[in-house]
Amino acid sequence: MIVKALYHIPYIPYTLKLRIVKYWHKFTGFCGSAAQTLIVAATGTYAVTVTDAYGCTATDTVNVTIYTVFQVTITENAGVLTSDATFENQWYDANGIILGATGQNYTPAINGDYYVIVTDVNGCTSTSNVISFIISVNSISSESLILVYPNP
Repeated sequence: MIVKALYHIPYIPYTLKLRIVKYWHKFTGFCGSAAQTLIVAATGTYAVTVTDAYGCTATDTVNVTIYTVFQVTITENAGVLTSDATFENQWYDANGIILGATGQNYTPAINGDYYVIVTDVNGCTSTSNVISFIISVNSISSESLILVYPNP
């Protein structure tokens, strides 16, 4: 909520530019702030009371909901990246968004740095750690035959 420094008093045909005294308070207690901006840390209903030089006052309220910040982590197992978030995953690499990669798991096709951004039901986002993924050969079967040519 923005409280403007102009306050219109009814029955006066113009807007007065006055020094305004403002007090923020929470309905469960007085915050005691006379600042133009109030930073809050708790969910609740907050109000601002504005008083002009003539003693006229006005009050307005705003409901604030503070959501818990969630953390998302990705891991790699057998060439598959997995997010610990079960919803709203969007995978990214160094080039940006990976189109269509919105599941909990992602299998990279090329080497690179990968991460996921998750959006919860409140519209809050969390960015995961970055995993540097390198495609490699894990092992060669002992039954495989490797031939090298020419063999002098």
